[in-house]
Amino acid sequence: MPKRSSWGSIERYKPGVYQIRYPLPPDPDTGKRRQGFETLHGTKAEATARLAQLRMLHDQRQASSRMTVSMLWETRYLQHIQRLAKSTVRGYVSAYNAHIAPAFGAWDLERLSKRDVQEWLDGMSYGAAKSCFAVLRAMYSFAEDEELTDNGVMRKRYSMPDAKKPARKVNTAVHTEEELRSILQAAKGEPWEGAYILSAFGGMRRSEAFGVRWEDVEFLEGGCAIVRVRRGVQLLGGEVQIVPTKTERSERDVAIPSPYADRLHRLFLESLGDTYVCDDGHGGPANPERMSDAYRRWHMSRPFPYVPWKNLRNSYATMLHARGVDLADVARLLGHTTPVITYQHYDRPSAEQLASIVGILGEKK
Repeated sequence: MPKRSSWGSIERYKPGVYQIRYPLPPDPDTGKRRQGFETLHGTKAEATARLAQLRMLHDQRQASSRMTVSMLWETRYLQHIQRLAKSTVRGYVSAYNAHIAPAFGAWDLERLSKRDVQEWLDGMSYGAAKSCFAVLRAMYSFAEDEELTDNGVMRKRYSMPDAKKPARKVNTAVHTEEELRSILQAAKGEPWEGAYILSAFGGMRRSEAFGVRWEDVEFLEGGCAIVRVRRGVQLLGGEVQIVPTKTERSERDVAIPSPYADRLHRLFLESLGDTYVCDDGHGGPANPERMSDAYRRWHMSRPFPYVPWKNLRNSYATMLHARGVDLADVARLLGHTTPVITYQHYDRPSAEQLASIVGILGEKK
């Protein structure tokens, strides 16, 4: 017969071999009692000492069962992940603040069940569910390693939401040169005006346009401006940061023709020592996200159709092609490695251009 204590039991199988039985926390899904087993080769005294050690660990875990998910995050796990790359930490923090804390922050670690986790995942998109599940699973793995919980709920198998979703409708509209010119005329004095000129009449990506410094601009006789594209500006992790150009080929010189270069020169004369063409007032670049939002809101009270900022580059490519510029030259001006990219993604011929092509084909017949 096994020798029972107030907690657990020891049973002798044969000389020098003992089986230790001890209680485990209830199953998180069913609530049923569970029991652990351990075989020890040694003396009875050693088996008794091991049972006492298991009892002590059990008591520690019982005390830690009052630790909530938010306590684990704030007091232990957030510090633990600081060794990771900053971008990874930002992703973990974003997933925790947006989805984990609102759902389970106040819950005890031992309370979480498979049903709770599955219902939580079902309420998210596939991408959010995948990233948030990874963070919560990593948190529980850490808690188990630190002997803060016996709850193996995150080691179970789960179903992710359906990844298939209707394709988001993409705005592919472009402006004609006349529309671009009219917008520039109406937008005088707007904080994004300089970057608009660089994108609409120089084909720069938004990040490139907001990364141009006045020292990168050379005004030539005859009204043309040469702009050196050497960097970009993006909003990363809530901060405006200087970034390299998209590719090596993206480092290029861009020509802004008259009369648009004339307006850019006027902005230079009015800049009062600003470092960037679109300056934040403190010598740094303006926030491109904030400027894009201002650009969009500006259109709401104007008669011009709204075309997203990124489509200004498409408008530029289409405008040049309509003027008869060879597609290979357009590609070079945009910083593309091949005209195929320009043709597939940037050239948007108008109905008049298409009609003209059809007319030419008809004449040849």
